[in-house]
Amino acid sequence: MDVVELTKKLVEIQSVTGNETEIGEFITSELDDPNVEMQKVAGFGPNVIAKHITKPEDPIIILNCHMDTVEVMQGWESDPFTPKIEGNKLYGLGACDMKAGVAIAIDVFKKAQEMDKNIVFTAVSDEEGNSKGSYVLLQKMKQEELKGDNSNLLCLIPEDTEEHVKLGARGRYVIDIDVFGCSAHGATPECGTNAIVKSTKIVDGLNDLPLAEHPIMGKGSFCILKIEGGGDSLSVPDRCTIRVDRHTVPGEDKSKIIEDFDNLLKKLNLNCEYKLSFIKRETPFLEPYILDKENPWAVKFLSAYREYCEKEAPIAYGRSVGDFNAFGCLMPTIVFGPMGENVHGSNECVFIDSIKRCRDLYLKFLEGL
Repeated sequence: MDVVELTKKLVEIQSVTGNETEIGEFITSELDDPNVEMQKVAGFGPNVIAKHITKPEDPIIILNCHMDTVEVMQGWESDPFTPKIEGNKLYGLGACDMKAGVAIAIDVFKKAQEMDKNIVFTAVSDEEGNSKGSYVLLQKMKQEELKGDNSNLLCLIPEDTEEHVKLGARGRYVIDIDVFGCSAHGATPECGTNAIVKSTKIVDGLNDLPLAEHPIMGKGSFCILKIEGGGDSLSVPDRCTIRVDRHTVPGEDKSKIIEDFDNLLKKLNLNCEYKLSFIKRETPFLEPYILDKENPWAVKFLSAYREYCEKEAPIAYGRSVGDFNAFGCLMPTIVFGPMGENVHGSNECVFIDSIKRCRDLYLKFLEGL
């Protein structure tokens, strides 16, 4: 099936995070490989894995894509699950992020088999959530492909990058600041300690939070995601929680992040108790990673881009996280995918000619191995 037609078929399948079973079954049938495996991911649809490895001593390419999409947002002007083509644009939920990338990965896997390249196809669940699909997949790969020196492996991810070659991304943690006050009757607030009032002091003070800077990725960042406290009764609130997103750059770790928050809060002289903790999640937080552009894999991919596109490749580094972080911290990882518009919003679309260019560039790269 043509890669554009395949993208359309994938858009027709509803696969909002947690509902990946149907699309996984479709991908399995489309691969038409006797050794394809559906790997269970508790709470989500199964991962799909297919392998063609005939010369284990040669390089092994891992194609990774995610099957899930975000939920339907308000404002769609057409049915998000009925692919619509207008000119060079193919509209539909997940068309760019990343049904087109899934179609590219399927097509490249099939053609790589014909070339007799060592190739592993992986389509995972829950990328738009907490990357549980990739976590389960990588636990399995650590028992098989990921042993010792992983320089012989390369992960290619056709996630949308506007046709930039992404060689790294920042990491992300989420921290809760629990602020404890002392309750009293709301008519006599001076008799208590208002946790919400104390929290406003923290919110103002966060502008002085130290953020590390990386020569390539720039600075880390923080964003207040939620403030929650108080109740319906006429009482001084004795607890408030501030949830903070913290995007990190290489060199920052969990202990340093907590230390930075703690030192800042101590300087604010809050005169109340507080607790810092990372939110609970089933999978590890995603760490920052970077692939040196002088790495042999990067050199080969950038060379293939130069030959195919007849210009130097634009290099990018992700401001936020994705499954690529999980792979990038374990093996050389390159993300390269099509152009589109309105990702994670209404009227999402992918550019048709870009789907074909990305697929052809992957094949050009594989031919040169």
